[in-house]
Amino acid sequence: MGGLAKTVFALFVCLLMAGGGAFAQGSTILSVFRDCDGPQPHEFNRSGLSSLDQVTIETSTPWISGRTRFEGPLLLDVLDLTGGCGEELEVIALNGFRARIPVSDIHNYKPILALKENGRFMKVRNRGPLFIVFPFDDYPSINNEIYFSRSVWQVREIHVH
Repeated sequence: MGGLAKTVFALFVCLLMAGGGAFAQGSTILSVFRDCDGPQPHEFNRSGLSSLDQVTIETSTPWISGRTRFEGPLLLDVLDLTGGCGEELEVIALNGFRARIPVSDIHNYKPILALKENGRFMKVRNRGPLFIVFPFDDYPSINNEIYFSRSVWQVREIHVH
């Protein structure tokens, strides 16, 4: 990212933080790109994601003390809406952090794309607007750094490869 792009991005993040991380009503909070579609993304706003079946995961995480209740659609359901066509996801956060997640993990462990934490919509300052949450307490074998790094918060894009 060039100097001007970094500055514009930093201003964007600062504006989100100053407003508590709220996005304008109806604005896109997630773009899903699929290699088989070309450059045109499938875009989702908060109300669109909220209209999907919501799943609750109550689990411990290394970032929050105690068990926390997260709510949102299954990541698998979001991918199914886009007509999934790949074996791996590249998830990109607002700050540019990237993680790769095998699609097999999405099927095996059923993580959610959390919109809410303890009943409240997530904001940028508390890992929102979207946070990939695995049910860590249900699967002790995924309680490790590999899966913690796949639990991306402040998700803005998913690329299906």
